[in-house]
Amino acid sequence: MAGGQHSHIAHPRMASFKVSGPHHGRRGTNCEWMVAIMWRLFHRSLALFIGLGVVPTLIIAIAFALPSHLQIEQFKMLTGLLLIVSTISTLCLAGLVVTILKRPLHQLKNAQTKIQNGNLKYRLHVEGSFEMQQLFHGFNEMASSIEIAAEQEKQHAAERSLTKVASQVAHDIRSPLASLNVVAHYLSEQKNGDPDYAEFLHILKLSIDRIKNIAEDLLNKRKDHEHQSPTLLHNAIDDLVTEIKSKQYNQLNFVIEYHQPTIPVTATKIEIQRAIGNIITNAIEAMCNVGTIHIKTDTSDRGVAIHIKDNGPGMTPEILSKVLQGGFSHGKANGNGVGMTIVREIIEKHHGQLTAQSTPGIGTTFSIDLPTYSLPK
Repeated sequence: MAGGQHSHIAHPRMASFKVSGPHHGRRGTNCEWMVAIMWRLFHRSLALFIGLGVVPTLIIAIAFALPSHLQIEQFKMLTGLLLIVSTISTLCLAGLVVTILKRPLHQLKNAQTKIQNGNLKYRLHVEGSFEMQQLFHGFNEMASSIEIAAEQEKQHAAERSLTKVASQVAHDIRSPLASLNVVAHYLSEQKNGDPDYAEFLHILKLSIDRIKNIAEDLLNKRKDHEHQSPTLLHNAIDDLVTEIKSKQYNQLNFVIEYHQPTIPVTATKIEIQRAIGNIITNAIEAMCNVGTIHIKTDTSDRGVAIHIKDNGPGMTPEILSKVLQGGFSHGKANGNGVGMTIVREIIEKHHGQLTAQSTPGIGTTFSIDLPTYSLPK
């Protein structure tokens, strides 16, 4: 198999990524933590104020409260001067404290306004004392959490919109599918000795059934499948490969290695075919319909692993990371990244994991790790 030996060759530009379950932004008590920092600053300022302002004032007040025969002119002048100096220093200190606290508070307020106005990428420059650095760092972490949450909500909104449109399309294609089914049934009853006729008719029925199952799956996307029966993984892959081969890819080869015995999984047949089918379709387009696709199944810690490997152009780490997240297309003029989004949704739905390795000039391997079916207790 072309490129079959590359899985064991280390390459300095090999990219490896994984996607497992939804991504959650950091959450914490950043607001409370920042309040604690400000409280510490207030305590320090208060202690400094008492030390330089209140204590000398009390000493002077006590001195003037002594009996007159204990007071001398020099002492009065000294204490008076001390009172003036203490008052001035207190006022200067108060102004300094206000200035020190006002600038970072103004920066925080300005940053808060920018984030509220939609500039979620705005960050504070971490500077100043240790407490201020901690305060600004905490604010930046909170802003990052808000940005991540906003991106997740944006992605979820797009996926909900896509699901709504897909459900409408699925509903609308049921009528023409029924007509195609009638035609296929009619053709199956016609006597024809051509062996290719029977094979093409079988492929036609498989394609109609697959489209029908996709439509039903989209319409029932949010329904509960607690009592779902197991799917035989290898049977689902065989039917999918048969359908893909029918598209007359004369320079495309498939190499299939199955773990024995066949492995039951919790995902439905149509979900398995949609997930693997989207990966294979992307690989075929990347290879310009020329090359080898290697499909292999094996056991794993999670249950069963499905490896889909091609010997196409490969991807850089940056591109592979974006492709895995969904909503990003590479190397296709009319691509929109929906296929990989569907793959990720199906795998996450069944608590699986999607990983990928790619080396530019050698090829890409996508691995789907799914739990096997277990009888309900």
